[in-house]
Amino acid sequence: MVKYKDLESGKVLQYLIDRFNKDRTPDKFYSVLRCFRDSYVWIPCTLSSISDADIEKFSNANVGDTIVSSDEIRLKPDILRSGDEYFFPVFSNPDQMGDYGKNFSKIEKHSFEAMGMALAHKETMGIVVDAFTNPLVIDKGLFDMIEKLPSEIES
Repeated sequence: MVKYKDLESGKVLQYLIDRFNKDRTPDKFYSVLRCFRDSYVWIPCTLSSISDADIEKFSNANVGDTIVSSDEIRLKPDILRSGDEYFFPVFSNPDQMGDYGKNFSKIEKHSFEAMGMALAHKETMGIVVDAFTNPLVIDKGLFDMIEKLPSEIES
C-alpha cells in the first residue's frame, strides 16, 4: 500500500516508467498501470473561450493577485501526432513538459478523468505519459482494465 502524498510529485510514476522502459516485462508494465490508476497527471491545454469581462480582469491584475472569473472559461487539451497516430499527452508533473509546456495552461486531473478526456477525442490511440522525457504509451484499449485495478492508496 502507498500513501497518496507519495504519488503527488509524480516521482513514483516516473520511476516505474523508467524501470519499465529499461526492462519491458509484463510485471513492470503492470506496476506502471497500477500506479497510473491512482495518480493525478498534468494535462496541457489552450484557452478556447473566455469572456471579454474576464479578459479585462486578467489584464488589469497585478502579480500575486487572486482573480476569480465571472464567466465560464474553456480549455482545450492538446493532442500530439506521431505519423498517422494521435495521442492524448499527460505528464507526471509540470516539469516534464519542458519548453513545450510554456505554450500551454496546465490542469491537474486524476488519471480516470484523463482517460475520459482521451476517449472523447475519437482519433486518439491512447495516452502518452511524459512524451518528451521518458515516454510511455497507454493504449485506450487498456482504460477499462486500469479502472478495474484495485487501488494501492491506503485508506
